[in-house]
Amino acid sequence: MGTFLFISMPEIMVILLVVVMFFGSKQIPEIAKGLGQGVKYVRNATNEIKRDINNSANSNDDIREARDAISEGKKALDDLTDSVRRSTKL
Repeated sequence: MGTFLFISMPEIMVILLVVVMFFGSKQIPEIAKGLGQGVKYVRNATNEIKRDINNSANSNDDIREARDAISEGKKALDDLTDSVRRSTKL
């Protein structure tokens, strides 16, 4: 027999029997619909969180690129000022 989430088939049958006895057969489709909507909501929230994390990582890459460009510009400016100082000392 197969298992689903570490629950064997006889255990699943007992759970289904209890659900039918407790809620009645008419309410089971409504319960399943509610569970489906809940799963969809959680999945969408998870995807949104993943998207936000990826966007954050991309913005960190942009910040890193800007920092590198500023460092290169500062180095070029330092080199230029050094060459100007050397030429004025002559």
